[in-house]
Amino acid sequence: MGVMFTSPLPRAGVSFICSGVASELALSGAKVLLVDARALLSIRTLLPRAASALCRRVGPLQLWVLGMEEVADLKTVTKNDRSGSFNTLLHELEKDFPYLLIDAPALSSGVDANLLATAVHGTVIVARNGQTGEIELKKAQKTLTEFGGRLLGTVFNAH
Repeated sequence: MGVMFTSPLPRAGVSFICSGVASELALSGAKVLLVDARALLSIRTLLPRAASALCRRVGPLQLWVLGMEEVADLKTVTKNDRSGSFNTLLHELEKDFPYLLIDAPALSSGVDANLLATAVHGTVIVARNGQTGEIELKKAQKTLTEFGGRLLGTVFNAH
């Protein structure tokens, strides 16, 4: 199941929350893939099985990562090329990893998170204490649903 973590604004602690959830799932025995959305965007035109081969296991648990380090040597797709199928790529990764968590940029940072939101099972919005207000949360929810994404819930980051 692919779940994307994002926020209305940058620096809300999305990476902190997403990696924490991934670690907890792995500690419980689940096989988890933690994906940097930038890496996913750069490999979306690869054959899906090739993407699975890029994933790297971290430590003794069933925690795997697919980040920019893993795709650094590949020729990346230009930012304007959005022809790759996220659905196909994510579906193939989900065959190997029952839990697929995507650390995505803020919704206000461009359309990348919105595009990914349509390809995943759902999205979790991270709200940061002292930064994210009700207006930003409502706008983020509206933006997600307008793009065809599904909101699973919100996590409050007090750090």
